Amino acid sequence: VGVLPRHIGVWHELYPNVSIRLHEFRHRSLLEDAVEQGVADFALGPVPVRPWDGPLETVGWEEFVLVTPVRDELARLSSIRLEELHDREWVLYHPDHGLAGIVEALCRTAGFTPRGTVRTSQAEGAVRLAAAGLGIALVPDNIVVPGIDCAVLAIEPRVVRDIAVYARVPL
Repeated sequence: VGVLPRHIGVWHELYPNVSIRLHEFRHRSLLEDAVEQGVADFALGPVPVRPWDGPLETVGWEEFVLVTPVRDELARLSSIRLEELHDREWVLYHPDHGLAGIVEALCRTAGFTPRGTVRTSQAEGAVRLAAAGLGIALVPDNIVVPGIDCAVLAIEPRVVRDIAVYARVPL
C-alpha cells in the first residue's frame, strides 16, 4: 500500500492495455509461497525468510514507526524507546498477520507484552485506529499517508527492514 501505487500508476500510463492483478498478502510467507507456486510473477516485500534460489534484489528499506492520536501526550515527542510504552494500550494485528510477530518480538525485547484494545488485519487500518485513540500502532513508515490526523514517532533505536523484489524466473 505504501510503496506500489505510485509505480503502478506510472506503469499503467506507459502500458494502458496491460492489466495488472495485485495480490496483497497478510504474511511474507504467503507472498513467498505465491511466487514459488507461480501464482505471482514477482514479489515486492520484505526479503524472504527462507533461502531464495531465483532472482532477488534489495530495492530499498522501510522503517517502523509508532502512531498515536495528536491529542496524546506522546504526540509532542519525535522519538521514543519502546521500553517507555510498557503500560500503554496497543492496536495489535491478527495472529496470522506478519506484523503481529514483529510487534510481539519488539515489545518482548523491550521487556513487556503489549496490551491490545483491538486487532486488525490491515496496517493502514492500524494507523486509523491509533489516530482514533484506540492505542499505539507500530507500522511501516510508508503506510502513514498524508491527511490522517495522527502523530508519528520514531523508535529508538531505529527499527528497519530491507525491501526486495524477487521472482522464481528471471525478471
